Amino acid sequence: MKQWNDGKFEIVDNIKALIFDESYLIAKNFIARDYNDLFSISGRPSLRIQFTIILKERRQITMKFTGLCLITEDVISLMEFYKNILQVEGVGDEIAARLRVKGDYHIDICSKQGMENLAPGSTSGIGHGGCTIEIEVNNVDEEYERLKKLNVKFIKLPETYPWGRRSLWIQDMDGNIVNIYTNVSSDMIK
Repeated sequence: MKQWNDGKFEIVDNIKALIFDESYLIAKNFIARDYNDLFSISGRPSLRIQFTIILKERRQITMKFTGLCLITEDVISLMEFYKNILQVEGVGDEIAARLRVKGDYHIDICSKQGMENLAPGSTSGIGHGGCTIEIEVNNVDEEYERLKKLNVKFIKLPETYPWGRRSLWIQDMDGNIVNIYTNVSSDMIK
């Protein structure tokens, strides 16, 4: 893509140049300013269709849940708790930590002071224990046996519910509830 003196653009390479190299940044700004002129620049109907697809993808607003952040006074202890419960690795320090869980998800743990440094006043009124985290497992009873060895605080022992779940609840040191559950078939519900 190149820019002419009058500020208009011309496609000088294939469509991949628009997506993958730095000229995309120029095109993105141009597209945002003047959607209609883009089509008169190329003058080629096949490119017009490709640009329309790219523009629609760029303009869509999508939302994807990727994780959560727990705010605490003791990042290291909370990170160790969740590392043991989830059986995952965690990285961080006394200010902030991250645990990657299966898929594209994560649990961040941030100190109250760390959050205040990012956004002063953001943690006023925040209490501890205001979150319930749900974790699906293959077998809740096997997890119960494993967790007993970790000396965690049990809030609710394994129980099967009429809505098709067998679950147990534990509590982290800040008071957040962790609901560990297995979906069960109707013949298991009593």
